[in-house]
Amino acid sequence: MCTVDEEIEALAAVYCGDREFVLVESHSGIRRFTMNLHLSDIDQIVSFGCSVMATYPSSVPLVEVYTPKLTRNQGSNLQSELLAHVTNDGLMNQPMLDVVILWVKEYLSDILSKTITQHTVSELPTLKQLTVLYTLDHMRSKSKYTKILTSWANQLNVCGRVIFCNRKIFIVLHGKEESVRKFLVDHKTQNVDVNSSGQPCKERLLQILAQEFDKQCTLSDFTYVEFSNTTDLQIAFANWNLTDLFENYVKLGTYGHTSLK
Repeated sequence: MCTVDEEIEALAAVYCGDREFVLVESHSGIRRFTMNLHLSDIDQIVSFGCSVMATYPSSVPLVEVYTPKLTRNQGSNLQSELLAHVTNDGLMNQPMLDVVILWVKEYLSDILSKTITQHTVSELPTLKQLTVLYTLDHMRSKSKYTKILTSWANQLNVCGRVIFCNRKIFIVLHGKEESVRKFLVDHKTQNVDVNSSGQPCKERLLQILAQEFDKQCTLSDFTYVEFSNTTDLQIAFANWNLTDLFENYVKLGTYGHTSLK
């Protein structure tokens, strides 16, 4: 089971946009952070704080929403309904921060959408698709690693590619924002590989390069692919309608390593 610090590290890596995740306090067993997240179905930004007490995960994180559009009763109900959700789903005494964040997003989206009167239902924005490009440093057990990633993708209905080229590893994910975020949190907090001693270990060197909404990506499944040269890799990105990601992040080597040759 991962620690609360590992959970927070994963959230910071996944929600890496401008002020999406801000760690405010971390001492004496208490962690507090704020989040500013985009609700894609109603096209609004919401802000809320989350306090993780020293008794976590035996206690549910305390959530405070910073929006005047929420009534006092709705704010109070959020915490009680969150507790009910965690209890009913058997999440108590388990790592739950990623579930809590996604649940709060859904709760706020549902509440706030009911306050929108200037749009008809048919005029509301549709749920946005998120495309993410990130890189890994290495895989010790390639077959086991890719099998786990494929299993998550199938469960979450996420499309993508695990890409091997010239000893570099890239991963492209495409799907509903909530599903892609969940995939990334799992990737940071679950055992996916083995260490030098052959023991299961988590991914410590995941680095997100780009997150973009509503790209017309043509990927329709999840698998891994290998390329012996960057010309073929560039063609593949073009076929996936992701040429800009290749040009801006893969080709230029903006991920902290030397560029691909």
